Amino acid sequence: MKKLMRAPLELKNNATTTLYLTAAVILCAVSAQAATDATFQEIVDKLIAWLTGSLGMTFSLGALAIGLTIGMIKQSIMGVAVGIGIALACSIGPAVLMGIFTAAL
Repeated sequence: MKKLMRAPLELKNNATTTLYLTAAVILCAVSAQAATDATFQEIVDKLIAWLTGSLGMTFSLGALAIGLTIGMIKQSIMGVAVGIGIALACSIGPAVLMGIFTAAL
């Protein structure tokens, strides 16, 4: 009966799944040539402008405020770390993704 009550994904299986997904993404990125397609370029430009502009700043400040509040309640710094992580993802993430998709192999 205890076997049925286990969590569906154990830590070992979760790490293996993450490794396989990462390998699949890398293999797909090597064979893809996404930089030559300009079908959705207007949408991409708009989303990048939002994330690196006022919308990204709003997400970052909101996540930091929520993280500070949760950190004070739980007496932990992890909430603040999540807020800082979201701020970094909004500011650096679009440039990193554009670098990945426009890289020439």
